[in-house]
Formats: sequence, C-alpha cells, structure tokens
Amino acid sequence: MFKDYKALFKEMRDAQEKLWAESTAWTASTRTPLEVESWQQGLLENVNAWAQQAVEQSLELQRAWLDQWSGRANDKKVKPKLFSELNSEAQRSAQRWLEHQQDLWNRWLELVRSSGAQLPGHSDFDAAFRDATQRQMGLLTEWSRMGNAESLSLKEMNKLADQIAKSMQKSIDTQQKLWSSWFDGFQQAALAMSAEPATAPKGKRTKATSKPEAAVADDDLKQISGIGPGLEKKLKERGYTSLAQLAALTDAQIEELEKTVIRFPGRIKRDDWKGQAQRLIG
Repeated sequence: MFKDYKALFKEMRDAQEKLWAESTAWTASTRTPLEVESWQQGLLENVNAWAQQAVEQSLELQRAWLDQWSGRANDKKVKPKLFSELNSEAQRSAQRWLEHQQDLWNRWLELVRSSGAQLPGHSDFDAAFRDATQRQMGLLTEWSRMGNAESLSLKEMNKLADQIAKSMQKSIDTQQKLWSSWFDGFQQAALAMSAEPATAPKGKRTKATSKPEAAVADDDLKQISGIGPGLEKKLKERGYTSLAQLAALTDAQIEELEKTVIRFPGRIKRDDWKGQAQRLIG
C-alpha cells in the first residue's frame, strides 16, 4: 500500500512541475501588452492589488495549516487510527485548497476581463490551468479511494507523512510562483501602458535608493522558491543578478524591493530568500 501512496504523491508533484513548466513557456512568449485606456489601467491595478492580498492570505493559511499538520503527523506516538484520520484530513484540505485556488482564479479573471485588458495567448494559458486543475482533482479522488492508512507500519506512516507534506508544500510553492508570474506580467503591461514617467523638478534630487553591490555572475534566480521569470527579470533590471547578492540582502534593500518591485510586504523574509540563496551557493 505504501508504494501506491508514494507513486500517487510523486504524480501529484509531477503535475505541479508540469503546470509550472507550461506557465513558464507561456509567459516567456507573451510579454507584449495591448493598449488600454487610463481608466482601464486604474481598474487593472486595483484588481491586482485585491488579488495579491487574497492570494497572500490564502497561502499564509495553507502554510500555517501544513506546519501544524506535519507536527501532528510526524509525532512518534501517533496511533494508526489517528494517522488514518490525519491522512483523510490532508486529502480534504488539499481538495479545498485546489477549489479555493480555482475560485480565486475565476474571480480574478472575471475582474481582469471587465477592465478590458488582455494579453496575447491568455485563453491558451487559461485552458492549460483548468486542465491541470482537473487532473489534480482526479488525483485527489484517487487518494480518497485508497482508504485508510491503519495497515501501515510506524516507519511507513512516517514516510507517508513526509510524502504528503512534500506534495502539499509543492502545491503551495507552485501557487505562489504562478500568481507572482501572472502579477508580474500584468504589472509590466500597466507600466508599459503608462504615460512617460514624470521627471524630478529641476534643482531637486530624487531620494537615494539602496543599490546592490556590483556582481559579475548572472545566476538563475528562479532557483529561489517564490521567484518566477517575470520577477527574475525585474530583479536583474534593478542590478540583482547573482545568488550571492540575494544572500547578502540588507534590511534596507529588502524593504525597497518589497515596496517597488515585489509588492508583497514581508514576502522576502517569509520565503527566506537569503537563506535559500546561501544554501544554494554553499
């Protein structure tokens, strides 16, 4: 039975990888925005602000739930009956997450369409997103059909708990990357549709910003969980081109990036960019 569970959760993680890979391929080829009126641009910005807040709150709740669940499921004193209940609880929670993600997507999509703003190839990505969601729903149904886990040994229960946690964490990470990539694309569109940026009055200096130390390396910043293609591009445009620079971020640089680039307050520390970068560079 454990082998069946293991194969199922590997397939769930593969589904997340496939969704992210298809998203990356799509966003890489659809960076040219369509023109919209100024009122449409304002509506688009408000829609994204609402969606960013809703998504961030949703992901925070998922992370908090998973942390609590993992602590209970990995307890060495857990009994088979309780673990079976925890297994069922995880399945139901994963289904609720997916349904909530789909609901957020539908509401955000409806609001974006009402603004009149679109990006080339958008319908293709929407279809891919919905297909991926349906596939994951099918896997969750298969999970529920596998029955309880009371026949597993303690060692197998511990391994299964790890498999479940990895799959659910992968789902959270993919959600964050997908939404970040989407927001990046529409934010770039809004910037491109803006009028020429206002210049500072003559005789006045603009406020100095905290710049990163110059770097020679041009690393793949997408290795950091939470950084997608669009965000990587913006970071490199601001001079952050290496993992070493992210590993050495100061509080001032983090505050500036979150205000001017990421627009998710607290996200850099929450996702531990510095720690991830330090581990990647050894």
